[in-house]
Amino acid sequence: MSKDSLDDPSLNADQLTSALQQVKLADITEFLIDREADPACPSCRANAWTVMDPTIQGVVDLRMRAPWTITESFGPGAALPAIVMVCNQCGFIRQHSGHLVAAWMLKKLA
Repeated sequence: MSKDSLDDPSLNADQLTSALQQVKLADITEFLIDREADPACPSCRANAWTVMDPTIQGVVDLRMRAPWTITESFGPGAALPAIVMVCNQCGFIRQHSGHLVAAWMLKKLA
């Protein structure tokens, strides 16, 4: 499987967005293992994370905004979907590209 999933011209934004809505915790875990991501927190070295889910924790979806798209302090603009994980020991926030996880999942299912 290619490590450059977002470079695949056969995947369009609608496919990625649809796949992102289907990503489950097991997919995130499998993605991180496949990509050999370090499971330890870079701040405290603990290895216990909570994946934030607005439907469960009741929090607002955290998204990275491209600076050139921001029209007001919290105004509209293009956003980069992110998988947000919080260290259970120190609260460090870790983010992974939602679209990259979705692209990986689509390739895996193909």
